[in-house]
Amino acid sequence: MDIKEYRQRTSAFEKGEVLWQAYADRLERHGPDGALQLTIPYKRVRRVRIAWAPSRGQPGRLLMELTGSVSSVTISNMHYAGFANFEDRAETFYPMLWLVALGVRRANPAAEFRAGERAEIYWPLVCFAFGALAMLAALLFSLPIGVGNITASAIIKIGLIVIALPVLFGWAWKSRPRKFNPDTDLDELVAIR
Repeated sequence: MDIKEYRQRTSAFEKGEVLWQAYADRLERHGPDGALQLTIPYKRVRRVRIAWAPSRGQPGRLLMELTGSVSSVTISNMHYAGFANFEDRAETFYPMLWLVALGVRRANPAAEFRAGERAEIYWPLVCFAFGALAMLAALLFSLPIGVGNITASAIIKIGLIVIALPVLFGWAWKSRPRKFNPDTDLDELVAIR
């Protein structure tokens, strides 16, 4: 029987590492003391969502969200190592992610597989980000240009906007809501980081 293990501590409030064990038919969570805390049978999972969700402290964060009829569980590849210090534990998280996604596909063919941000918040986030960039551009172009430094000032202003655009477009592309096939698309979703 193939078992993939992943150890994680999500915050300073947890006393120790939680152990996630992925089996062919279920996912289990064991507490720091080794006691079984949660069992998620794959046949009860209605939706699997994998999302690239970077933050300042966790730039390579990838989330896996399992949603059933009553509740949901979100697991990340990042491990809390100390104040503002997170380790990327992708080497053990990705094999578990693959086993879980493929196990849900086998156990529940009706399950929905989604990638990216949730659709209901994606478009407000995109509008806010582009609006903030537009306000930054308006602010930069409204600032006075110093006499004698017209060229340098214009290059700096345009440079700041040109640097921000690829970052914004990259985030918008990687986070777009979409369906995926766990049999063929998991490599692409993991490589998107």
